[in-house]
Parts: sequence; structure tokens; C-alpha cells
Amino acid sequence: MNVRQIIISVISAIVKIAILVYLITYITKWTATAYDFGYRIFTEEPVSIGEGISYSVTFEKGASVRNLAKTLEEYGLIRDANLFYVQYLASDYRNNLEPGTYELSSGMDAQEMMEIMSGKDKTQTSASSTNSANSATESEPETEGAETEVPENGGSD
Repeated sequence: MNVRQIIISVISAIVKIAILVYLITYITKWTATAYDFGYRIFTEEPVSIGEGISYSVTFEKGASVRNLAKTLEEYGLIRDANLFYVQYLASDYRNNLEPGTYELSSGMDAQEMMEIMSGKDKTQTSASSTNSANSATESEPETEGAETEVPENGGSD
């Protein structure tokens, strides 16, 4: 073996090791990200502790759940629209969200919001007769001091 072949072999080994280190780092990073996202699908906490800030959110007939998720994220009701969409796909409420206007709070998790929008615990439904774009819309937040507690069981024990 001459010196030239030894140098080429050493450089080739260094390049292979560098590529291997890069691939291991890349795979580790994306594996951790995928695990975190998958974990959050089932364990995501509400944005706020307690009652949070309430919004009146309208889910119009024909609107996509992706648009609804983006709207919820824009108003701080959820942290991640993509996560909400995957939670929706994995939930029992898939294809069961009903058009209407709902009172949602940043103190609710995604499961609670979907339960309300599926027709259970609906506070108010509006039939949309406007010809505006079919998307999720919302109103200004209600003041936190205007909370009314109504027992879920109607006040009887």
C-alpha cells in the first residue's frame, strides 16, 4: 500500500463516520419529536387552569375540522391545530361534530370541546343561513367575572 491509498482510506472512513453520526442525530431528533406528538395526542392538558377564557365558537355546516382547529388555535383554546385534528381523527367524535354555536373555554381539553360540539352539552345552536364562507368563526371572549355555575345533574343529588 502506498501513502496515497492510505490517505484515501482514512478520508473515506472519516466521511462515512460523519454521515453515520449525522443520520443517527437526525433519526434521534425526529423519533423524539414523533414520540412527543404521539404522547400529546392522549395526554394534552387544557391551555388554562380552571375555567379559562370562554369564547362563543360557531362551527358551520360544511366547514372542515382543520379550519375549526386553526380557529381554536388562533384564539388560544388549543395549543396545536394539527394535534387537535389528529385527536379528532382518533376520537369517538369523528364525523359526529354538529354545526352550531358553542361556548368553549381555554380551560377545556380537546376531548371536552369535541364532546360539546358533538351535540352533547350544547349550550346554543344556530342554524347558519348566511352565504359566507363555510368555516369556523368566533366572537369576542366573555369576561371571566360573568361565570354562572349550573350543576350538571340539574341540582338534584
